[in-house]
Amino acid sequence: MDPVRSHTAKSRLILGTAGIGMPYGVSNTEGQPSKEKAFEIFDAAFACGITTFDTASAYGEAEEILGQWMQRSHHVVSVITKMKPYEADHGSGFVVAQIEASLERLHLDVLDGYLLHAARDIYVPAVLEGLQSAKERGLVRNVGASVYDEGEAYDALSTGVDYIQVPYNVFDQRFGRNEFLEKALARKVTVFARSPFLQGLLLMELTQLPPSLSSARPYLERFIAVASRHGLSRVEAALGFVLAEEQIPHIIVGAVSAAQVRELSSAGVLSYDVVAEMRELFKDVPDEVRDPRLWTNVA
Repeated sequence: MDPVRSHTAKSRLILGTAGIGMPYGVSNTEGQPSKEKAFEIFDAAFACGITTFDTASAYGEAEEILGQWMQRSHHVVSVITKMKPYEADHGSGFVVAQIEASLERLHLDVLDGYLLHAARDIYVPAVLEGLQSAKERGLVRNVGASVYDEGEAYDALSTGVDYIQVPYNVFDQRFGRNEFLEKALARKVTVFARSPFLQGLLLMELTQLPPSLSSARPYLERFIAVASRHGLSRVEAALGFVLAEEQIPHIIVGAVSAAQVRELSSAGVLSYDVVAEMRELFKDVPDEVRDPRLWTNVA
C-alpha cells in the first residue's frame, strides 16, 4: 500500500505510544499490550477526539504498530516521532536516514513532527543541519526536541525549533514557574507537556512502591489525600492539574487499555483553588522523586 499523508489539527490530548511498543511505566503491571489491544486503544483514542499520536524509534514496536493501525483504519491523524541518539561523526545524513526509516515503518510520506529524543543532540551542528534538510525536503513539517532540564529547554529555543516537549506534572512544576512558556509563546514554539502521571508514579498504590522509591511515599500520600478531599480520582487530579496550564497547548498521555483512554478523555480542568493548593503543596518535591532518570533499581 502506498504511503499516506498525515495531517490534521492537533488535539489537546496526544496519545503517547511508549507503552504500546514495549513494557513501560513504573506502575504498569500488565506489560506490553497485544497488537489487537493496541488497535483497540488507538480506535478509542480517535473516537474520543484524539487525533495526534506521539511515538519514537526507541519505543520498541510502536512505530510499526501505529503504522499498521493507520493503514487499517484509514484515519487521518498527526504523527510525531523521535530520533534515536546521534552517533558520532555520522553527519547530517544520519538524521535524514532515521526520518526515512521512521516514515517507512509508519507508512507515511511526511511527519507532523520529528524530535531529538536525546536533548544533548541539540548541541551537534550536524544534527541541526539534518533536521533543517529534512524539513526543506518536505519529510517533516516541524522539528524539535524532547528535554528534561530547563537549560536544555532554553537552548532548544535558541536553535529555532518548532516543537519542544517538557516534563510537567504535579510533582514537577518547574516549567510552570519560570519564564520558559512565555518565551516559547513569543517565539511561536509549540510546547508539549509529557509525563502528566510521572510515568505512573502518581497512580501507584502505596503498597506498590519499591524500596528505591521510598522517598516518594510522603508526597504520594499527600497527593492521594488532596485528591480524595476534593472528590477527585487520581487521574482527574493529575491530568486536571496539567490541563489547567493554559500556556501548554498539548499534553501527551499514555494508556494500556481502551477504558483508560476514555477515562483520560473525560478529565476536566481543575478549579483555580485546587490548582493553587497543589502548587503550594508540591512546590519543593526533591529531584530523586520528580526525575525518573534518578530512579534506580525500581523493579
